[in-house]
Amino acid sequence: MSRNPYDGYVLNVVRMYPRLCDKLAEKRTAAMSITASGGGGASSTPGKPTERAALVTLSEKEQRWLDAVEGAIRETRQLPDGEDRLKIIDLLFWCRTRTMYGVALEMHMSYMTVRRRRKAFLHLVEKNLNL
Repeated sequence: MSRNPYDGYVLNVVRMYPRLCDKLAEKRTAAMSITASGGGGASSTPGKPTERAALVTLSEKEQRWLDAVEGAIRETRQLPDGEDRLKIIDLLFWCRTRTMYGVALEMHMSYMTVRRRRKAFLHLVEKNLNL
């Protein structure tokens, strides 16, 4: 079986998800503090939606990554064992505290099951990225 050329790219996108969420939260709190304080100058008013939107948004590429992972999370949650699958992804990619063997032991499943579920999630992200 040949390896997908986008595997490394998709892995990095999934690993960056927590940082992208933090970055978006930082921008939102910064935008809220600017609008709450009046913007810092006489010419800026809190009622300018375009400027507020520019402060809150990520770059186009980062937003695409965020949307792809969030879409995969939504699709995975709808599965009967969706929360277990997301726990696997959390431990492997976002907490980075376990290997696949460690996750298998903690979740009381086989290594191959963890591997299949990880691959299914990565495939969903890849599909959402249109790769």
